[in-house]
Amino acid sequence: MKDVHWGILSTAQINQAVLPAMAELEYATPYAVASRAQQTADAYARKHGISRAYGSYQALLDDEQVDAVYISLPNGLHHEWILKSLERGKHVLCEKSITTSVGQVREVKAAAERAGRWVMEGFMYRYHPFFQKIREYTASDRIGEIQNIQVSRAARQDDPSNIRLQPGLGPGCMGDVGCYCLNFCRALMAGEPSQWQSAVRTNEQGVDMEALIRLVFAPRQTAQIFCSFTTNGSYASIIGTRGSLQIPHPFATTEGTWEFYYTPEGQQTAQRVQVDAPRTGHWLEIEDFSRAVLDGRPPYLSLEDSIGNLTILEDVVERGQSL
Repeated sequence: MKDVHWGILSTAQINQAVLPAMAELEYATPYAVASRAQQTADAYARKHGISRAYGSYQALLDDEQVDAVYISLPNGLHHEWILKSLERGKHVLCEKSITTSVGQVREVKAAAERAGRWVMEGFMYRYHPFFQKIREYTASDRIGEIQNIQVSRAARQDDPSNIRLQPGLGPGCMGDVGCYCLNFCRALMAGEPSQWQSAVRTNEQGVDMEALIRLVFAPRQTAQIFCSFTTNGSYASIIGTRGSLQIPHPFATTEGTWEFYYTPEGQQTAQRVQVDAPRTGHWLEIEDFSRAVLDGRPPYLSLEDSIGNLTILEDVVERGQSL
C-alpha cells in the first residue's frame, strides 16, 4: 500500500476540515464518499474530486479499495458503523464523541483488536501546536505540579431541529463540547480522576443542555468544568505550584498564530506566549492516522483514552444531579 484510500461516511459539514489533508498528502487519497441518497453522494463527489460515490454506507464499506473510513455521522450512529467498518476490514477515524457509552467503546476496542485495525477518536486539537505548547509548559518546571484546572466550552444551540438536540442521535452538550473539556483535563493531568461530582440541566426532551463537573485527581489536584448549549465561548486557566496559565482559546485547531499567558510564581505580570500553526489540527490528525495505517503502528490517541473520557461522560449524563 503506497497511500491510504479514504472513505467518508456522510456528507457532513465537518468533512471540510479533513478533505484538504486527504487531498494534499502524497500518501492519502479522498477515494469514496457515501450518503443515504445516491444523488447527494454523486454531487458531493463531483464537488470535491472524489472518485467513488455510494448511495448507502454499507456499499462504501463493501468497496475493497477503501482502506480507512472517516465517520462524521451523528453520534448515535457511531457505534453501529464503527463495528460494521471493522467487519469489512477498515481502519476507522471517528468524530467525537466516539460512542455514547463506555460499554460501546470497550466493544469497539475488542472488535478492533480482533480485526487488527486501528480505531481512533478525532480529538484534533490534541495534535495542534498550540495544545502541544500548553502541554510543554504544564509538564515543565514553569508550572510545577498542577493544582487546579478550570475549563469551559460552550456553543449555543437554538434550532430544535439541530442533530445535536435529537434524543438518541445527537450528543447533547456533554458529547459535543463537554467531551473536549474532560479530554483537556485528563490529558494535562496525565491520569484519571479518582472521583467526580456533577450537575446537569436537561431540556424537555431529556437532552443535556448544561453541565458543571468537579474532578478530583489527587488530594491537591482538582479541575472544574462548565459546558453549555445555551451560550458561546471557551476559556481555561491552569494553576500550578510554580506558575499559572491563562488560555483564552484552549481548543485552537486552525492555522495561524495563537497565544496564551504565563505568569511565574510570585510575579504579577503575565508573559505572552505565541504559537504559530502552519497546519490545522485536522490536517495533522489525518497525516498521523494515515501514517499509522501505512506503517502498522498505533495512532497518536488510543482507545484507552476514549474509554477514560466516556467513563466520566456517561456517568455525568446518566447520574448528574439536576441543575
